[in-house]
Amino acid sequence: MRYRDLIAGKSIGTDVLVLVVWLALLLLPLFQEISLFGLTFKKEFETLKTNVRDEVASLRTEIRISVDIRTQISPNFVFSPPPPPDSQLPAIEKKVLAALEEALRKRDVPHPTVRAEELVAPPEAELLFRARYNIERELRRIWRQHEQETPGRRFLPTLRIAQSLSEWELIHPGIEHAIREVWLVASPAIHGEPVTEAKVAFVRDVAPQLVATLKAIS
Repeated sequence: MRYRDLIAGKSIGTDVLVLVVWLALLLLPLFQEISLFGLTFKKEFETLKTNVRDEVASLRTEIRISVDIRTQISPNFVFSPPPPPDSQLPAIEKKVLAALEEALRKRDVPHPTVRAEELVAPPEAELLFRARYNIERELRRIWRQHEQETPGRRFLPTLRIAQSLSEWELIHPGIEHAIREVWLVASPAIHGEPVTEAKVAFVRDVAPQLVATLKAIS
């Protein structure tokens, strides 16, 4: 719009300022800093964009590493609390029974009578429980013979024990894998969830051989 006036020699101060800015923008990619007529232009935007891109890439990498580490390590550091000693059981029993009676009283429900013989489980669940019981008993027997920590220090989960025994080369990695598979298949029944015939058949076929193999490890 100002081209005709510039050619005709009718430029004004604003035209000179626009020309200076235009020249600075043309030369800015070639230099880190340009000073024209008292005005200084620095190549900071590109540097800022580069820094932001690098920081985002670094943050993305850290997040990915954090997720991977959590996925790999978290199952190994979730420990169940040890059971209370026998000397504390009478006092704990009184507290538990008192709490149950209080809950029934608040709901105005008559106190039910349930015998221990009435606590039954389906045959399929009993099979899965027996499989887990025998596998874990043999694993903990081997663990107690070779554990490298203070005995009785903490209660370790079954899969963590199997992993440690495999790392110590006391059991073959294939045995550890078999323990994990049987444990995962049998666990839903232990927690009161329904089981399928396929799961029961799998444990029935694999667990006896697995227990026999563990018993052979001195």
